[in-house]
Amino acid sequence: KDLSRLYLRGNSITKIENFSFNPQKILEVLDLGENDIETIDGIVTDGSLKVNDLFLDNNRIKRLPALVFKGLGIKRMYLSANRIQEIDDRAFDGLDDSLQLLQLDENDISKFPKKISKFKTLVYLDVSHNKFTNSSLESLPSSLLEISLSGNLLTSIPKYTLRNCMKLKTLNIGYNILFEITSDDFEDWSSSLETLVLKSNRIDKLNEYVFKHTSNLRTLDLSFNEIQYIHPESFAGVETALQYLDIRNGLRMDDFPEDGLRPLNSLLRLTLDANNLKAIKNTSIYGLASLKYLNLNYNLFTALPKGVFHPNVHKNLEDIRFEFNLLNDIDSDVFSSMLRLKKIFLNGNNILVVKTNAFNQLPKLEILDLSDNAVEVIHQNAFVDLPSLGSLFLQGNRMKEFSLGVFKNVTDRTHPLILNVSNNKIEDLYSNDPGLEISTRIVDLSRNRISSIPRDFFQALRGSLRKLLLGHNSLTEVGEDTFAVLDQLETLLLDHNKIFMLHKKSFTRLVKLQFLDISNNHIKQLEAGQFYDLSDLRVLDLSHNEIRSLPRDVFRGTVLDNVNLSSNSFVALPAGSLAEIGYTLRYLDLSVNNIEHIDRSMFHDVPFLISLNLCDNKLTLLPDNAFLNLGRILRLSLCGNGIKSDFGELLKHAQNLKYLDLSNLGLLSIPAVPSSNLISLKLSSNSLQGCQKQSLEKLQHLRSLLLNDNTIETIGPGVWSSVPMLEELDISSNPLKILTKSSFHGLNNLRILNIENLPKLERLDSGTFAKQAVLHSLRIQTWPRIERYRFRLASVTAGIPSLKTLSVDIMENSLTDQLKGGFSRRLEELTITGGSLLAVNPDAFDGIDKIDRLKLTVENTSISEVPAKVLRNLVKIKHLTLIFKRNQLKTFDLENLYKNSSNWETFGTKIISGGIVIMDDALQCDQKVLWMSRWMRRWYCEHFSALEGTEFRKMRMQCFDPLTRQNRSVLNPKSLFFESN
Repeated sequence: KDLSRLYLRGNSITKIENFSFNPQKILEVLDLGENDIETIDGIVTDGSLKVNDLFLDNNRIKRLPALVFKGLGIKRMYLSANRIQEIDDRAFDGLDDSLQLLQLDENDISKFPKKISKFKTLVYLDVSHNKFTNSSLESLPSSLLEISLSGNLLTSIPKYTLRNCMKLKTLNIGYNILFEITSDDFEDWSSSLETLVLKSNRIDKLNEYVFKHTSNLRTLDLSFNEIQYIHPESFAGVETALQYLDIRNGLRMDDFPEDGLRPLNSLLRLTLDANNLKAIKNTSIYGLASLKYLNLNYNLFTALPKGVFHPNVHKNLEDIRFEFNLLNDIDSDVFSSMLRLKKIFLNGNNILVVKTNAFNQLPKLEILDLSDNAVEVIHQNAFVDLPSLGSLFLQGNRMKEFSLGVFKNVTDRTHPLILNVSNNKIEDLYSNDPGLEISTRIVDLSRNRISSIPRDFFQALRGSLRKLLLGHNSLTEVGEDTFAVLDQLETLLLDHNKIFMLHKKSFTRLVKLQFLDISNNHIKQLEAGQFYDLSDLRVLDLSHNEIRSLPRDVFRGTVLDNVNLSSNSFVALPAGSLAEIGYTLRYLDLSVNNIEHIDRSMFHDVPFLISLNLCDNKLTLLPDNAFLNLGRILRLSLCGNGIKSDFGELLKHAQNLKYLDLSNLGLLSIPAVPSSNLISLKLSSNSLQGCQKQSLEKLQHLRSLLLNDNTIETIGPGVWSSVPMLEELDISSNPLKILTKSSFHGLNNLRILNIENLPKLERLDSGTFAKQAVLHSLRIQTWPRIERYRFRLASVTAGIPSLKTLSVDIMENSLTDQLKGGFSRRLEELTITGGSLLAVNPDAFDGIDKIDRLKLTVENTSISEVPAKVLRNLVKIKHLTLIFKRNQLKTFDLENLYKNSSNWETFGTKIISGGIVIMDDALQCDQKVLWMSRWMRRWYCEHFSALEGTEFRKMRMQCFDPLTRQNRSVLNPKSLFFESN
């Protein structure tokens, strides 16, 4: 009787039948979304149920019959992402006085429900992405505040439909087929309108006074149009109201539209990225005196004229973005005396030199990004009077030296700097001024060519530096007192250098250091008391060096809890050295060494250890009481040794053990592990010949069992009854011959299963996984040797309704019908692999369109092209992501997905809303790749509020140019897109 919210989302409900409550029930929420409901004849029609919020989204409903919601008193109803084609005229009867919100988006409705005009309380209506035309629309109720008509077939603004909507504040009419807008379109109804979205239409000009009736318009989105002309009086009537204007990828002109935008003296945000604009005058934005945010990313600007940002005009400007243009130079004083400027983004240009006073007198500047340019030289005092500078990004340039003399009056103690100069060619570091002091928090000097560090460089960073990154350089030694002045340093990374020697005082006086990484060097020995001064040191990584032994007191004075000594040359466990940190040490990694022997005495002084990795050593015979003193151990890894011990005896004192790795030990049978608390057991890469019930009897809490890469031929009957909690099982790479229902009997909680690489399998029944009701991740392969009448992979996968993640290794040369009909509606991720796979049949993915949201990955195949019909079948999925990695793709034809250019302009990249990634393939630079570059850039525009360069840098999409015989970036406009334009 106290039930107020009922959530049934994500089940397999197919039908709602009429039922009754006694006494009357009032529900705040009834959620039936993400089911398989195809028909609803009425939920409760006798008035015994009232529902405030009804969710029926993401089902398969095709029709709403008459009186289907009668008596429910619904306030908010969600019918998005169904397949509704028909709505009875009386479907919404009874909701006139209650309904406030109605979502009918992402359906197939072409006839507008007349009843909507009768609603008295409706304030929000979303009918986007249907098939409405201007003639099919009905009038709308006067109560509406927000309407979305996006993604329909409208050719003009439906002013007669909107004539009663005097209170309307937000109208979204994007992704339609509007060629023109006129002032008459807004007459009589738009006086309250605050937000107007017209993105992705065919508008080619803005005529004079077009917005004169929208006197309260604050936000206007005209992105993805084809605007060639903006009349100087276009925005007459909204000069003082309009604050946010977005025309990304919507202009077809070379010059910044100065005349058209000049009247907008109240504009706060202007977004004009991805428009191929080439020129901007020093007066171009003088009319925009209130501007706070200016985005001109991804255009073709080669220079910024002096005076373009005027301190007496642009007093409110806070954020300037010119990312990925073609800027060659930044003149002195272009960015000067802007009192409120906080962010400048100039990354991804061609800037060669940063001149003196290039950035000066910017008291509020917090972020300056000059990364991924071609900067070779930064002049003295390039950055002057920037007391609030918090982040300076200079990574990805061509500097051979770096001097702190580029700074003058930069940062203070309340605004310490993050300085990133990684990925350059820096060999030399200079301070230039012995008395210089710069307040810094993080300095990243990694991935350069630094071979030595002058002490005076760090002298200027004393007192504030917390994190220093020097990895991937050419350092050969760390001298005495090199870092001594950095008494506030907490993290020091020296990994991947050529260090062969550490002086005893290399880290002296670093009393606040907590994390030290000296991995991947050539260190052979450490000095006694090497880390003596590091009283706060907690994590030390010395892996991948050449250390054979440690001085006994090497860790004295520290409080280390995590020590990584893997991949060295230890022949014995350094027990004496570890004793110095016995009461603080929790994590110890000694894997990939030459340790031959351990016994209980070696762990006597480290009783609080919870994780120990001894994999890939030379351990053979271990005494039964070797781990006697590790009563608190939770994670133990012994893989890759030749241990012949009785594991029952060996581990009997480790009763708290939860994670055990016994892989690659040459085991012939599953050892009897005595710990009843074990959660994860790895037995991969052994010689196990079977899997018997008695081997797992004491592991009733086991959640993960990896048995891959063994010699298991059969799975014994009832073997899994001892592990009823098992959630993950990997039996891949075994000579198994038969898998049936009984093979997995008792695994009712199984969620993750891997049965790939079973080359000798002769039988796999379609109902093998019928009892695995919660199985959501499956890795499997095809077996062409099994007769087709006995086995169809699609029949197996179709019988797992809970499946969300499926990976299939295709053994054949072609993907034909192996997966046809095998796509569960719950499927979210599908991965196709197969080294022999050469081609994909056009019909291979028939039936996949019943899935609403899918990430499809095709990797490690020999596929050279994707047929157009395959793509057309895939794009029927409402929310699709495509990923191709390490294939042999030479071309990728996206243009065929669109019937014509107007089709492309209307739908944009919505047809593959999750985007496309192609990495490490064999793409040839041709017109199809150029078209894909255009598509990808628009996708970023449509799915991110701004084109952030960081997103592009994550994508290593390249094509091979046969003319230059070099790889070129598909996404970087400097490499391909703009050059081709």
